[in-house]
Amino acid sequence: MRHPRAMAFAAVTAAASYLLFSIYSKRNSSDTRAEREKSITASFILIVHVTFSNKKVKEDFKIMYAEEAEFCRKNEPNTLSYELALSDRDELSGVIIERFQSKDDYLLHKESSVFKRYREKLKKLEESGDVKLNGQSYYQSNLGYF
Repeated sequence: MRHPRAMAFAAVTAAASYLLFSIYSKRNSSDTRAEREKSITASFILIVHVTFSNKKVKEDFKIMYAEEAEFCRKNEPNTLSYELALSDRDELSGVIIERFQSKDDYLLHKESSVFKRYREKLKKLEESGDVKLNGQSYYQSNLGYF
């Protein structure tokens, strides 16, 4: 009879090997990160600064945002990034960074029923003063990398 830990280790090692092989076999070994990013000519980026009125509002917002982000991950292949980053200096401050393959993909994103429900909840939080938003949109320059 084989040792269960050895069998578990072998299974995990095999899974990790397969994952690494599948990731690296799909790209040319000479490609650099910058070269891969050039295939996205000018992604559309939305950056929104968020201020919360208190910790409870922030925690409730995080739950609401996570639901929206999971929908985007599963249903919007041209939504490249969708992240809430929280400040390391101000516990009531954060930034939302959304990155889309194109502005058209962003406009399509805004039409989903899930986004419309999320936006309606967000509007109520803004109107109550619990959340303040200040956003701006951009086109990626491709001078650096994501």
